[in-house]
Amino acid sequence: MANKKYSYLEQLRNLLMDRSKKVSDLIVFLENSPEASKILLSASETAEILGLSRSRIYALLRQGQLKGFKKKKFWQVKFDYIEEYIQNYRCS
Repeated sequence: MANKKYSYLEQLRNLLMDRSKKVSDLIVFLENSPEASKILLSASETAEILGLSRSRIYALLRQGQLKGFKKKKFWQVKFDYIEEYIQNYRCS
């Protein structure tokens, strides 16, 4: 099971690193991934998905509009939290 999870994370990292891929491709990948709810994204990765700056992501996290948590000194965001943010703040 660990190898399967690693492959999802590796695919996610490759999608994020490949600038020619569209963010919509990344979102489709995450939505179809059985491990999506367990995947933790950095502030930079979250910014890429939402099309916002990294500083805006930090502000949203501090304000509580985007859920996340600090792991050591770095913010981590679950993909589920990104979906929740889109539904609550972008669609209203």
